[in-house]
Amino acid sequence: MYSVLIIGLGNIGMGYDLNHDPDKYILSHARAFQKHPKFKLIAGVDVDIDRRELFESHYGCPAFTTVSEALKKSKADVIVVSNPTKQHIRALQEIIEFGLPRAVLCEKPIAFDVKQADEITTIFKKRGCEFYVNYMRRSDVGVHELYERIHSENIITPVKGNVWYTNGLFNNASHFINLLEYLFGKVEKSIVLDSGKRSICSDPEPDFQLSFEKGKFNFVALPGNSFSHNVLEIIASNGRIRYENGGEKITWEAIESNKLFPGHVTLSLEKEVLPSDYRRIQWHVVDQLSVSMDGGSARICNGDDALGTLYVLDDIENQL
Repeated sequence: MYSVLIIGLGNIGMGYDLNHDPDKYILSHARAFQKHPKFKLIAGVDVDIDRRELFESHYGCPAFTTVSEALKKSKADVIVVSNPTKQHIRALQEIIEFGLPRAVLCEKPIAFDVKQADEITTIFKKRGCEFYVNYMRRSDVGVHELYERIHSENIITPVKGNVWYTNGLFNNASHFINLLEYLFGKVEKSIVLDSGKRSICSDPEPDFQLSFEKGKFNFVALPGNSFSHNVLEIIASNGRIRYENGGEKITWEAIESNKLFPGHVTLSLEKEVLPSDYRRIQWHVVDQLSVSMDGGSARICNGDDALGTLYVLDDIENQL
């Protein structure tokens, strides 16, 4: 059993699950590691006293104010970095300073500065510490089904598509960039179409186009102050994929002969719903982490893949 320390007890660290049925929802690191039989949650870190008290009452583990204090008192096999992005590098530096665990799982993006991220991931690699980044969609069972269909050419490539995203390039669009890299290969070219505005957190919201090895996608930023809208549409020569509500629903529409107009081919009105477990998605990340730590081939984003996504984000931002 691997012991786990969580740095940052906000929404993804703990908060998303506090008001949900623990048997139906696993959306935070704390609940995912508590539920998984391969891991034991041993401590948390947060500067906010209310969050520390909530963590201690919900999970029966001590919570510390600083990273250094926690690392001196709690020897963990896995350390999760889920504090705000601006604080990631400092937390990762403290992990290196006070003793490396077997693995680190960092929230996305690794950092806003790609050079700092590159340097820190290189250190982890040289020190023999496995480094992962929580681009969680790779671990979902529905995405795995998509991957298998694409790589077996049951969904024919190359493809074209659109991504509608809200709440920023780094915060939300990065998830889709990383997902599409996983499904369709590396980004070969990026073009900013409209610089757009910035979110309330100063995250850029541009419209842009990315060319992947096996597809081309337009990303369109939408005003995020009214509602969240994160949707991916993929058009292949033999059908259409709809990846809706951030991944909660995935559908496939195959092509068929049009019954009204002979000789025409259209998308079927019958939609196949692909199996997905988005409401327990963080559990699947933790499960794939355990597979990787045990030496298996896992559907989890490693540091190199996350760094590749960050270089794409940096290239887009430099065009603004």
